[in-house]
Amino acid sequence: MELVYTGNMVEIFKLSQRLYFRRANLPLRQQGNSVFIVGESGVAIVDPSTVEAAEEMLAEIALLFGKPLRYVFLTHNHPDHAEGLPVFFKLPVTVFCSHKCAEEIGRINDGAAAIAGVRGSLSFLLDGYRVELVALDDAAHSPWDMLVRLPEERAVCTGDLVVEFESLFFHYANPERWVANLRELALGRDEYVLPGHGGVYPATMITDVADFLETLIFAARECIDRFMPVLGPFTARDPDYATLDRYVAEYLAEDTPTTRELREKARGDAQRELRMMVRCLFYRELV
Repeated sequence: MELVYTGNMVEIFKLSQRLYFRRANLPLRQQGNSVFIVGESGVAIVDPSTVEAAEEMLAEIALLFGKPLRYVFLTHNHPDHAEGLPVFFKLPVTVFCSHKCAEEIGRINDGAAAIAGVRGSLSFLLDGYRVELVALDDAAHSPWDMLVRLPEERAVCTGDLVVEFESLFFHYANPERWVANLRELALGRDEYVLPGHGGVYPATMITDVADFLETLIFAARECIDRFMPVLGPFTARDPDYATLDRYVAEYLAEDTPTTRELREKARGDAQRELRMMVRCLFYRELV
């Protein structure tokens, strides 16, 4: 892995002649990671991130590759991955995303770009380089998740399905289906993961995230059973963040195998991660 560019708190690594990983700065610039796929006649981007990032990526493409942008692959429609789309809508590109996502972004496309919604899987050649798109059937990290697999590299772009433990995000998630999809993904032949946040990971990270999610689900259900029993829609209460933080802090203060694992893996963000999981599962119980 060769570092070929630094600037704007961004690092671009060359993974192969065709594949480049753009590692962005989430805490300071609210950008998710992106990927460049370079063909003979043009370039494809995985995740346009923010408006600033999209404008920077056009400049980076011109500097590093000297070829036009042809395709945009969107892993999901969260702002740190998709907010830059309007920059690319102005160009004659094709945006590939899950069919659920296509319905949403189609409403804001007022430019020359075409939008292709993917159901199930789609495989095609980009200047002889195979790209496989897999739209998940149901919500996992989000309602719009799509994997971008690069078989020749044995790599997969996961969006936020596989990220560092402290960056997991559960609003609009279905944690159990998320785990199930990761277990299936782990059966594949990929050797490494290009995540939405963090660095390049070995494919074993897929199983590591699935295991951690299962621990979070277990801990969240214990918190709900102990502090927030759901007795029916008229007796259940909507806890605010301060109340949830108190419940979660009390739970994490215990010395058990579960709490030790959460504190070790998510470090200073264990309370945040567990609080989000509790909210995710609690509100689904109320529906």
